[in-house]
Amino acid sequence: MTIRIGEDRELLELAVKSGLKGVLVGFETVSQQTLNSIRKGFNSANRFCNATKLLHDNDVAIMGCFVFGLDSDDKDCFKRTVDFVYEANIDIPRFTVNTAYPGTEHYEEMRPRLRYDKWWLGGQCRFAEGIRQRRTADHRLPGRTRISPGARHLKVLSNGFRAMRELMMDGRALTHFTTIVEDNRLAKIALTWKNKAGTIPNYVDWGLLKTYFIFPLIWKRRSQALDISHARMDELDDIVAFIDSNSRRRQFHPVYTRDFFLGLNGFHIEDFTVARREGRLVGVAALWDQTGFKQLLVNRYNGKMRVMKKIFGGFLPDEGEVIPNACLSFVAIQDDSADILQAILSHIYNDVRKSGLRYFMLCLHESAPLNAAVRLFPRLTYKSRLYIADYADDESVRSRIDGRIPHVEVATL
Repeated sequence: MTIRIGEDRELLELAVKSGLKGVLVGFETVSQQTLNSIRKGFNSANRFCNATKLLHDNDVAIMGCFVFGLDSDDKDCFKRTVDFVYEANIDIPRFTVNTAYPGTEHYEEMRPRLRYDKWWLGGQCRFAEGIRQRRTADHRLPGRTRISPGARHLKVLSNGFRAMRELMMDGRALTHFTTIVEDNRLAKIALTWKNKAGTIPNYVDWGLLKTYFIFPLIWKRRSQALDISHARMDELDDIVAFIDSNSRRRQFHPVYTRDFFLGLNGFHIEDFTVARREGRLVGVAALWDQTGFKQLLVNRYNGKMRVMKKIFGGFLPDEGEVIPNACLSFVAIQDDSADILQAILSHIYNDVRKSGLRYFMLCLHESAPLNAAVRLFPRLTYKSRLYIADYADDESVRSRIDGRIPHVEVATL
């Protein structure tokens, strides 16, 4: 389908009402000069992003196809294309080498440059290896493209589904939950489609998860109404009991023990921040720094983020730099009081500001009252959907899940 459907709002809305879920678009190239040279000048490269945004706004997934090796291509065509794929959020990008097939007009145009007149009969020969290219040697395209063997099949995913099914069928687990990034339209369509293969479990949307990336920019005033401090070892039993009593209000909340916290990799009891009112425990949260065994680094900046890096400079990490961060974990707040969590967050926020960490993360379900505690802190919000997965033919499993607020621990997600 031509990308111009993304420029015709009325036609697109009619197509969506008719059941349109995804389109295959032959972008071919992001260069207008190259589009003109291959007689696709009716497409405007500088309007591609607007068109893809309209498609995505209507929950239409995009498989985008691109061709390398056209005569107008230069050595920067690869980078420009990949940048566009990221900027436009192309769901499935596909890349191929320009190939002129016998019987086509393009073949006749290329014929004077062929090293092998009948290249398609050459066994291992590929068209790109059989043409004399109009560029210097250092600009030539590779004859073959290699794909990582681990990405050539869905074996890893199918093994995971098989393990899920075994756990459910023998009674060790009633259900599973999983998360999918909010704008991953393709995954949501594939997994929630009613007519999918029986090996894939039923996926039922259980609401939005918000992961807050909180940045320590300015000093926050500490609460005067609560006594807030780092935990001591002799407080661990009280902390475990408090988390257990409060976790009963949450769906899917694990049951933690003293030994669990003593055995956590990279975790110390002093990482707990506790809040007390008149000596009574009213809130706990732990800042778990996992960079000793799990690192996050910037591979490169694309699109808008590249512009942001130029503007803000040293505030954003350099490419290739490991980003020091931590997870706000094991949060338990009396009566789901946003004020108590806000006071704890202010204490932790100031600690993070002194520690050298770039940010810390907190994950909450959209229905949690504690979301209100985050509003006063500088943050970015990463959204994903929570799904319940099971193999039951009816509602028997899901009917056993009550209306409690779902809990997802970001440090172990």
